[in-house]
Amino acid sequence: MKNLNFIILKALEEFDNKNKIYRKYIKEDDISFDRDKLTIKFNTLNKKFKYQNLGAFETNTDLWIWAWMMPIFKPNEIQLSIELLNYGLKNYDPLLSKDGSSMIENEDTFFKIQLVNSRFLITRQFQLDLLLSIIQFLLKDKILFIYKRRKKLSENKFLDFFYLIS
Repeated sequence: MKNLNFIILKALEEFDNKNKIYRKYIKEDDISFDRDKLTIKFNTLNKKFKYQNLGAFETNTDLWIWAWMMPIFKPNEIQLSIELLNYGLKNYDPLLSKDGSSMIENEDTFFKIQLVNSRFLITRQFQLDLLLSIIQFLLKDKILFIYKRRKKLSENKFLDFFYLIS
């Protein structure tokens, strides 16, 4: 469990650092996508990056949905999301206690549980930050930062889409 705590602290620290470095892009609203070229352009900043869809968070129901679960995305837009799923599925072997209940005894089991559930509840902002920091930690040098774009569904109901920017 010590190793898991260390990894979580390290992931949160790296997430915070990347958010500081890429703050001007993270705060930018004037963007455009080229879904054929998989690019996102930060129009005001006149800068383009490659992107992949990560998932979405429905703010009214507190539900996280992985991009690999959403039929609106093309396969080439969700390759990293699928890579995270495959990481979770690979060697998935939850540890069982003597009474048969699941136990989280190591970092691989913890990460895998997060990655293989197609939908799950996130009731606190810290849980979302933790999930995003773990994703960024696992993908290491494959991404620069995670970008959030909010879409209004109706009055007081929003869907936050998350993009992996490289």
